Amino acid sequence: MAFTALEAIFNTIPDLASPAEVQASLRSILGDETLEVYWWDREGECYVDVADEPVLPGARPGRVITPVAYESRKVALFAHAPRLLDHPWFLPVFVPTMRIALERDRLYRDLSAKIDQLRASRQRLIEASMAERRRLERNLHDGAQQRLIAVLLGLRALETRLAAAGELRASSSRLPTCATSPGGSLRRCSPSTASRQPSAGVRRARPCRWSSSCRSTRSCPR
Repeated sequence: MAFTALEAIFNTIPDLASPAEVQASLRSILGDETLEVYWWDREGECYVDVADEPVLPGARPGRVITPVAYESRKVALFAHAPRLLDHPWFLPVFVPTMRIALERDRLYRDLSAKIDQLRASRQRLIEASMAERRRLERNLHDGAQQRLIAVLLGLRALETRLAAAGELRASSSRLPTCATSPGGSLRRCSPSTASRQPSAGVRRARPCRWSSSCRSTRSCPR
């Protein structure tokens, strides 16, 4: 009977079975339709049922609690009919075998949960990076557009100033020459300039009356 029960553990319980499948298989193997399995949740530090809900298992009339554990850690609990304790193979053989199987199942479930968390974390990272990329693209686009607008406004202001300066130069070119050129131009435009010019006789030096005697002397009296 013990060998049959052990063989049924490997042949009846599906590979990588869910908690509900493990419980249903044990009910079939042991012939106890009321058997319940509670797994130890290390993170929550409590027992959970097949629906992963925390429970406080305890002995009830017609029910016996059998711990499935190592000396250093808890694995699970069996709540079953008392008659199972009458089998000599149940506690020394069946329970240790189920301890290995349940520990394997727990490790697989923990690994699956970690993988799901890793996938979710990676998806969040991808979504966050895409959102940040869109934000940077939007900021770059808006910033470039603002800079272009500023450059265009500056060019228009410069164009306005250049146009005003061109009109000023055009107006100054239409003024009289005497108003724009200094120095000699003012003398050309002044009506009294000609009257102030010295005569040819004044500018020309007077001849010396003693010109004949000056040849024999060193100086000419004035």
